[in-house]
Amino acid sequence: MVVVLRADAEREPARGRLTVLRFRTEVRIGFPTETIVGVLQAAALWSLRSGVDVEIVSVNDGAEALLPTSLHGYDLAIDLVTMGDQAFQLAALHLFLWKSLPASFTVQLEGDHVHVEANGRTGRAARPR
Repeated sequence: MVVVLRADAEREPARGRLTVLRFRTEVRIGFPTETIVGVLQAAALWSLRSGVDVEIVSVNDGAEALLPTSLHGYDLAIDLVTMGDQAFQLAALHLFLWKSLPASFTVQLEGDHVHVEANGRTGRAARPR
């Protein structure tokens, strides 16, 4: 599977701003799947455009990686937050990822973080508000 951002997500980034993706110390990635790499690329693009750093808070780690229904343990799910904990920034990241990633990705705003997974189990969620 190759992850390609849709054309509406590929506009010119803001000039003079370095993309910053931060990783919490406890974040573990067993194997950098195309799913995870594609989400990281999209998050980096949003960070570059918005000027807001994105923090990766979970991939293949934590209690959810051990749940039988979770894709975290297979490196097929990722949780992200925006630095500064501004609700409108998190909502903007959610909307950007939802619009940018292929329809086979599930992108959900789960309260304090954005959860992204690639699978065919749930299909495309309704458009975020």
